[in-house]
Amino acid sequence: MHALARTVDYLLLPGHWLTVAAVLGAGLLLTRWRAWGRGLSLIVAAALLMIATIPVHTPLTAALENRFPVPQALPTEVAGIVVLGGSSQVDLTVSRQQVSLGASTERLFVTAELAQRFPGAKVVVAGGVGRPDLKEADIESAILERLGVRRDRLVLDRQSLNTFENLTNVRRLVEPRPDETWILVTSAAQLPRAVGVARKLGWPVVPYPADYTTGPGAALNLNFNLARNLIQLSIILHEWVGLGAYRLLGRSDEWFPEYRG
Repeated sequence: MHALARTVDYLLLPGHWLTVAAVLGAGLLLTRWRAWGRGLSLIVAAALLMIATIPVHTPLTAALENRFPVPQALPTEVAGIVVLGGSSQVDLTVSRQQVSLGASTERLFVTAELAQRFPGAKVVVAGGVGRPDLKEADIESAILERLGVRRDRLVLDRQSLNTFENLTNVRRLVEPRPDETWILVTSAAQLPRAVGVARKLGWPVVPYPADYTTGPGAALNLNFNLARNLIQLSIILHEWVGLGAYRLLGRSDEWFPEYRG
């Protein structure tokens, strides 16, 4: 299933479709269907110009990131804090023999702050992506130790490969009681999908967003940055497609989970 999901992600990248369309259009220009080739080439050019100048990823990202606010009040007793993987780059860490982190590092700092605030809480790091001898959870738990979280508080899930497995494996691992409070930390854009899974599992976690990339009133400011806009659009399409896929696969009971106060 993980391999299938990665394949679908690859196929859905807009850059791949535009590349295929551009090559096809150029090829048609050399045949008797050159009119079709000109039309397809114009469509590709228009799409690239639109993506380069209009950051359509911004409102798509803001809609996800604004779905769950940072909790203003938390219970005095918290049983555990779960942070989802995705902050580290395993292959680069191994090849350079130095911890390499990606773009989603704020979640580790948020988790460390919450761990300090609730010293009796377990801290669960979920992330099985990587190599047999080194997983995301290994790297990210080591970072949390450097940030002051004691090793004896850390629980690692080294098996899960996606958001659904993150929540499913961690719930099985920690066996939360109905009267316990558990905080879920991940990127604000990923949180709706993660909360949908947790609710499907009957686990009422407290969502805690991190890794913001837009402001609360994100505006659609025109610019000209094809590479950046294309990358950001690909990233956020993954989340929106994931929401729909999780609902269709029965991993969530909601199309777009929302904050319930």
